[in-house]
Amino acid sequence: MALKPNPQCDDSYCRSRQAEYRAKPVVELATEVTEDSAPVHADNEWGISLVDENTPEDDDCSHLKLVDGVQVAYSVPVDNSTPESSTGGAVAASELSLEELMQQMKSM
Repeated sequence: MALKPNPQCDDSYCRSRQAEYRAKPVVELATEVTEDSAPVHADNEWGISLVDENTPEDDDCSHLKLVDGVQVAYSVPVDNSTPESSTGGAVAASELSLEELMQQMKSM
């Protein structure tokens, strides 16, 4: 997925900004990032700990092919507690006719 400007834009300011952007030299991103491994506070008086909730097999959005820097905010969890037959939303066919079903509804 790539976001690109509209080359047929009617706005002259937009086209001039596109030309300015194309004229800029491409800046390479810094690949080496140093991370300070020392904790800010040595004592953990409240017992707070961070746990990574995402495991590689849980990330099912890897097939989306997103651009670097773009990520999905969340993914909908799969609910395995419902049986497969009830998720379709279809009602089983009954032997009763429409008139008989209407009579049952009126008697309630």
